[in-house]
Amino acid sequence: MRISGSHISAIENGSKHPSLETLLELCEILNIDIDYLLNATIHSDVDRRITDKLKLCSLESRQKISKIIDIFLEEENVRE
Repeated sequence: MRISGSHISAIENGSKHPSLETLLELCEILNIDIDYLLNATIHSDVDRRITDKLKLCSLESRQKISKIIDIFLEEENVRE
């Protein structure tokens, strides 16, 4: 499928909404994650690797990891 310039323009100015297929194609063309388009969220390769590893952990392990992250955030004076 090819996306025309006029269709992209219509999506950009809000007069049309893209289908999921179009969104996925745009992501592939632009080499970006769909989260960036939907949530303006940019994930680095490191973020993806961490997320992928977390998905493999048990709930108990993820809770422990969360506590460890809290310690780092506290050291950096970061508030949620």
